[in-house]
Amino acid sequence: MTMVAMEKGFDTLRYLTQETENGDWLDQVWALLEDSLVWLFVAATIYRLYLCLQPPITSTDLLRSIGFGKEFWKYGLTIYNYPAKYFVGTPYAGLWPYQHFIYPALAMLFFALISKIWPALFFGKLVLTAIEGLNALLISKISGDRLLALLYYISPASLWWVSREGQYEPLLVLFSLTALYLLSRRPQWAYLNLALAIQTKYTPGFLLPYFFRKKTGWRESLFFIVGFIPSILFTLRSEYIFRIFNPSYMPTDCNSYTWNIFDVEKLCGTPFWLVIANA
Repeated sequence: MTMVAMEKGFDTLRYLTQETENGDWLDQVWALLEDSLVWLFVAATIYRLYLCLQPPITSTDLLRSIGFGKEFWKYGLTIYNYPAKYFVGTPYAGLWPYQHFIYPALAMLFFALISKIWPALFFGKLVLTAIEGLNALLISKISGDRLLALLYYISPASLWWVSREGQYEPLLVLFSLTALYLLSRRPQWAYLNLALAIQTKYTPGFLLPYFFRKKTGWRESLFFIVGFIPSILFTLRSEYIFRIFNPSYMPTDCNSYTWNIFDVEKLCGTPFWLVIANA
């Protein structure tokens, strides 16, 4: 009985080895893993859609931003001159009433477009969630690692702050990743996208030394300058520069960058696990 069992074991081992050498077995395992990644992505997307339907609970940023975007169609390039209190009779006039829009030009134009199509919190979060999906695709293209892209897409910080709270960082990431993807392919367009990224928030500016080291020339410089046309137009017509570089306030509550994460009274309803994940 023992010899028969051993022979059967060796036969099984030889079969598996042969299958491995032919690549069929490994291909099947990899295909299963890839299918799992797809299903995880689909599951995360369904959960994100659920979060999009929930109202934000820790921030009024999205409501205010869509509000300013809506007012852009009335005030045009001078929108940076007006704090929220000027928008009498709107649901966002009383939210930080003395605060102007403090984010750069591409953020304003993005929310102006959102408000023109459908000025709703759900739609804003839906668009940002879709952009986050594009970001995951770009990460996969740049790194060649689909698992890394999935981990980005299912990150707790992204799930909460993008699909639940409607923070617009995916727009910044989209332009930044597009710039990185194009840098070795079409460097001029990479510099244009980097300029657009900097006009969503300032942090992509830290990529400049890397870009200068990789590729720079008069064409790249020209495209980079052209990319700042939105900011130039706002500067010519409004207090744009003063507003984006001097926001005139420092949030002390409900902001994980300005308070002790263990000061529970200032969490403003933010789940503690999320604060730790952000940190």
